[in-house]
Amino acid sequence: MADMDALLLDLYAGVRDPHRLRTFIAGLTQELGCHTAALTRRDSSLRTGSAVEAVGSAVDAENIIRYESEFVGASDNIWYERAASTMRTGAVLVGDELATPQEVRRTRYYADFLRHIDTQHSAGLCGVMEGSRVSILTLCRSAPAGAFESSQIALLRKVAPHWENAYALLSRFEELESSDRSSLPALVALDERFRWMSGNNSAFLLAKTGAWRGGPGQELEPVNPVSKAAWQVATRGLARQGAVAAMPIPIYGKSGAPVGFASLRPYGRFAEGQNLPHYVLTVHTISYGTTSGLLKGLRAVFGLTPSEAALAAALYESGDLTEAAGSLKISVPSARTRLQAIFQKTGVRRQIDLVRMLETLSASLH
Repeated sequence: MADMDALLLDLYAGVRDPHRLRTFIAGLTQELGCHTAALTRRDSSLRTGSAVEAVGSAVDAENIIRYESEFVGASDNIWYERAASTMRTGAVLVGDELATPQEVRRTRYYADFLRHIDTQHSAGLCGVMEGSRVSILTLCRSAPAGAFESSQIALLRKVAPHWENAYALLSRFEELESSDRSSLPALVALDERFRWMSGNNSAFLLAKTGAWRGGPGQELEPVNPVSKAAWQVATRGLARQGAVAAMPIPIYGKSGAPVGFASLRPYGRFAEGQNLPHYVLTVHTISYGTTSGLLKGLRAVFGLTPSEAALAAALYESGDLTEAAGSLKISVPSARTRLQAIFQKTGVRRQIDLVRMLETLSASLH
């Protein structure tokens, strides 16, 4: 291939950067002459699973929902069913070695799913196999494209050990991050009608608070009237011109207590496709009861640095930039420089508006 090093660089960078992981998947897909690919996780004992990353037709909202709701179980997938007994971490799985195209076409899996994503041949890289839990990167080719060539299978075998290593790192980082779930933002991919396509564990936990109306496959909308009004302003702005809401959307739980602040942004490279992910919803949950709550909230919601968050909090306490600078033992010019960075990140342009916004945020955090 032209540049194996560049492909592997994207793979290992993708351990901490989802965009680079998607770039790796897209690059490998192109190199193998595939039209779509998806990284999926499943637990056969629970018959649950999800599509973690995808490129091509696999990212169609209806296809993702259909896969996650109907085709996770091994008995629905002839390739997975036949590979299960010998599957191991790091394995390369070639669909045509497991079942003939004629056998595949006779399955419900083909009739109700594979046919919709124009797939008749597949190859997979097993990232991890632990008991009933397995993660596989599946790459798909159409009938006209034909079966995978020997050179393409050889390329997969070269990539396989790197995929195993990178996936082990990815899993380890996720374990470390999940040790403090309260700090993980909830992430939900939405289609052009703001319907839930997929979400992380924090998103499902947040949904149980009763803060949202709707769920997987349905249009999302906050229940609380204040949240709903802010949500409608944000969604209308995005639908009309792709504008990102400058202020976070306050989200209240079923009891009426604030549970977090949400932001809506265009999804990225697939935003132009029909029935593809258009937006990403991020919800940062609130930490209650500590004086550091406001600092943590400012950093989480707006991405302020520790020094910027400290100045904002000091300004909220004193209401005067000179006094705030003095409390932090920095010069007034330095404080003004930090204040401009705070304005840029929060979307406000005046000190008085910043203080009012901080009053709202602080009231929710305490």
